[in-house]
Amino acid sequence: MSVKKKLISNTFYLSLNWGFTSFFSFLFWFILGKTLLPKEYGIVSTSLNLAVFLTGITSLGLAGPISKLIPEYLQTKKLGKVKQLIKNSIKIEAITNSIVAILLLVFSRPIILYLKINMSILCMIILCFIIISFSNLFNAITFGFQNMRKIFITNIFGQLVKIMITLILIFSGFSYFGPLIGTFLCFLLTFVLFFNRSWFKPKVEKIDQKWVMLEYALPALVATLSWMLFMNGQQIILTTIKNPEVTGIYSIAMVLCNPLIMIPNLLSRSLFPILSQLSVNRNEKKRQRHLIRLVLRYAIFITLPIALLFTLFSKPLILFFSQPEFLPASRLFPFVGLASLFYGCTVILSSNLYAIGKPKTNRNIVIVTTLTFLILTIPLTTLFSSFGMSVAYLLSAILSVILCIISLKKYIGLALPWKSIGRIILANLITFSFLFVAASFTNGLIIDVVFAIIGGIIYLVTLLLLRFFVEDDFLILDLIAEKSPFLKKQIEHFKDYFSRFIGESV
Repeated sequence: MSVKKKLISNTFYLSLNWGFTSFFSFLFWFILGKTLLPKEYGIVSTSLNLAVFLTGITSLGLAGPISKLIPEYLQTKKLGKVKQLIKNSIKIEAITNSIVAILLLVFSRPIILYLKINMSILCMIILCFIIISFSNLFNAITFGFQNMRKIFITNIFGQLVKIMITLILIFSGFSYFGPLIGTFLCFLLTFVLFFNRSWFKPKVEKIDQKWVMLEYALPALVATLSWMLFMNGQQIILTTIKNPEVTGIYSIAMVLCNPLIMIPNLLSRSLFPILSQLSVNRNEKKRQRHLIRLVLRYAIFITLPIALLFTLFSKPLILFFSQPEFLPASRLFPFVGLASLFYGCTVILSSNLYAIGKPKTNRNIVIVTTLTFLILTIPLTTLFSSFGMSVAYLLSAILSVILCIISLKKYIGLALPWKSIGRIILANLITFSFLFVAASFTNGLIIDVVFAIIGGIIYLVTLLLLRFFVEDDFLILDLIAEKSPFLKKQIEHFKDYFSRFIGESV
């Protein structure tokens, strides 16, 4: 399979994974928004974000080298090293999980006071972070083997369990404990389903674990913790400086803007193992540049119009997703939405720095970004509450994109696809003008959806006339035709007709 076809195949299954898990994730938070008060919503958000942050500590950054090195070892036929890497990683994870769990129990009293929770919630946080860390480790192993189909199926089962258990427990009177227990059982199931006996069969080959830890794991650990502090720490900081109610309102804006991060993350994950394979050969910089430009172009093409839609129709979106008590979150959307867009681009650029063998540069960028965020967020949040937090988030995200672009230009000569980006911005300005006028006449979610669809058509037609689309875009249609033969004729006619609008290659 060619590199581009493999990229599209990875993207196909990861798209399904993202689509379904995002839907269930939104459904999960939708249920919480409709059934819990802002304070209870804030407790769940703080607890789950803390659990995720703790997984970053206990993992010691091992997911990074696993995702990076397994494709390289498979490319060079070193299966024994793959198995040894997996065994070592599981042992390390078990030790670190035990240490952190004991420390949390020892220092439980100050933690409870600091986060405004009780002992039962702390115990649920401990259980959740342990099972999430092992599930994520096994997910990274499966990802390294590029078995995206298994990732998709496993995550779907896990999400279904989370939704069903959460619904049952909330309506049984368990309040915020329902989603915490549902999340634990979700990751317990995915942990079991990801498990593969073949990982532990003999014929291992010795690897330099010290080199793995120092060269890849520790830089990844620092980067992971910094990113988690940057993203998951926002709710924890808000709860500490203000209260769970403010956190609940801010969390609604973050959850609804999550697709702006998830779409670039999906594209980045599809590309990561391929760039790792290409990094084995030093003469592949041209292909690396081309693939990064292609993926970045798709990310901006999809996420920028969504950010505009969410900002224009934030109030009906909030009312659909939650309750009137959460409407103050609407004023945060312009900042949180734009920040999520920039952070999504950072996800693509920074992960590709790691993939091309520059984990320390990636680490340094993340540290600078997170330190900038902390320097800005504490005074801004103290003075302006959640609004100050959203401004700090936006400024830090812009800085991270700039630093990543400078680094990739230095190492592989990356130049951004400015022509494509310019056409996307112009098309969005035209679409935004229409939607801005339309928004002043709309009064209801259904009418908003109709105008959003019309806006989407205007956006795509404008890009066609601007010759935004290129030959590489047809590869996606070829894959659809390959997977769905009954559409082959229609797709061929579609390609013939729109070939007149094809622009220059990226």
